[in-house]
Amino acid sequence: MLVNRIVGFLNIAVVLVVVSVPEGLPLTIGVSLAFSVMTMYQKNILVRKLDAPEKLGGVDEIVCGKTATLTKNKMRVNEFYCEGKHIRNTRNDTFLQCDLSQEAVMRIRECIIYNCEAKVEMGSTTYLPVGNGTEIGLLRFLQDADVPIHLLTNFKYGKTKMISPHTPDRKRSAIALESPERPGKVVIYVKGAPEILLDHCKDMLSTDPQISDGLVAELNESEKASINEKIDKMAGQTTQFLRVIGLAFWEMDMAEWQQQFEADRDSGRSSDRTFEEMMEYKQAKLTWIGAFGLRDPLRVGVEDSIKFARNQAKLGVRLVSGDHLASAKAAALRSGILLPHEASQPYAVMTGQEFRSTVGTIQRTHNPTTDQVEETIENLDVFSDVADQLRVLARATPFDKAVLVCGLKCLGKSVAVTGEGISDVAPLKISDVGVAMGSGCSAAIHSSDIVLTNDDFEATVQSIKWGRNIFHNISRFLQFQVTVNISCLLTMIIGGIFLAESPFTPVQLLWMNLIMDTFAAIALSTEPPVDSVTSGLPFKGNAAVLSASVWRQILGISFWNMIVMIFMFIKMAADPNYRSNVDTAWA
Repeated sequence: MLVNRIVGFLNIAVVLVVVSVPEGLPLTIGVSLAFSVMTMYQKNILVRKLDAPEKLGGVDEIVCGKTATLTKNKMRVNEFYCEGKHIRNTRNDTFLQCDLSQEAVMRIRECIIYNCEAKVEMGSTTYLPVGNGTEIGLLRFLQDADVPIHLLTNFKYGKTKMISPHTPDRKRSAIALESPERPGKVVIYVKGAPEILLDHCKDMLSTDPQISDGLVAELNESEKASINEKIDKMAGQTTQFLRVIGLAFWEMDMAEWQQQFEADRDSGRSSDRTFEEMMEYKQAKLTWIGAFGLRDPLRVGVEDSIKFARNQAKLGVRLVSGDHLASAKAAALRSGILLPHEASQPYAVMTGQEFRSTVGTIQRTHNPTTDQVEETIENLDVFSDVADQLRVLARATPFDKAVLVCGLKCLGKSVAVTGEGISDVAPLKISDVGVAMGSGCSAAIHSSDIVLTNDDFEATVQSIKWGRNIFHNISRFLQFQVTVNISCLLTMIIGGIFLAESPFTPVQLLWMNLIMDTFAAIALSTEPPVDSVTSGLPFKGNAAVLSASVWRQILGISFWNMIVMIFMFIKMAADPNYRSNVDTAWA
């Protein structure tokens, strides 16, 4: 009899050790991650790295772009300014019916069609432009006026003499070709940021008899200031925040082209290099055509997502855009990234050039202790002051985006970055979580941790919700597991002291452990996120899974469970039949 009791107590001791260890925790983590990843996929969120959702749960800052992220990337020409006339595009044939000279109409048409990388493909019923959103919007502007863009795009093939593609640093593109309509002439068409392009122009198209004796007038500083004012007003409309594109051209004789651009070809000097040097030193004789404002509406739900991210999730959202300062600011105000009372702060809205001159560049140093290269910001103290206020970074380059991400990480922030182009690869790599757009280039997608297949900013906020939910699901499971474990342990100890026997048999303990480690783990790990759970500050990597308040709940409920169970066992021990049943169980 004594030996049986000793063996029984040893069995209970072994079972208690088994029950006390949360074997269901790995199952909870695995099921929670798998469930989150599959649900996110159904919401157009493709997880490339399994730990990305969990990292997103601890993100403090989101650095996002404007076009195709906050907006639909469905651009239409809303208005344009040419030859001193401000014209609104209110009907399909506005381009051909507006009060512009034939020279201006011809230059606009050729600049849009020839200086364009978008393709024109045959759809089910009509020809459709395919490619960059801005170029698609400009081509549709011509197409609405019944301009045969599918035929005119073929005219440049075999006549192109130089191409200078658009880059984030130059913010313009150019093409030189033999003029299809004027034999013996070479024309360079330039398209890009209007305030930058306007600074390189010497003349402008004009039919105003007060300043012009024909179709071209000298572009003096007062005229430049007037045009820049129109551009600012066009870009800064809060309700529409237009993307403004400037057009210019330079026409010359074939002999002049050969003398200026092809004279040094034998020495390996290309025409585009010569053109870029002339642009750098402002030697190009460009003629200003006009500025076109393209409207790109916000995505549905963006304002609510940003409001939730800022107010409830306590995230910092920053807009980094290559667009005009006024356009980026207006988009930030409309979406809620920039609040009206924040707009008056000195560092709230900055251009990339102002940002670089203020905070400096990235400095790399070798740490002999860790044998790793560490990155920091040149003026980190100044950057800290800027980061407290900065909401919009306009006319920014990919390097500016990388500097911002690096600086935020140096301040101890966890940063998520959205991107889609080849120039976004560096920011995506140095961020804690890289979020690529599904329509982006393959290099950006391969450099990311998560891909948004529908390019929607709301999906980024949904990803953060699911990331935080993983942490809370694990915390809930541990809270349940530890509560049951402590309740059982205290009941066993008190029962052994006062009843001189275990209140539970080993089979009962193993049965409770089986229920906790399987059904409870599956149930608690597949809970969907709710706003009350995902609200508040993001958790950090060293954050306690069970907080002080949770521990108080665990201990309180455990003691209550122990008291209830001990009371039940005492009542059962008073039953005359209880002793015989216990002896039979231990026999």
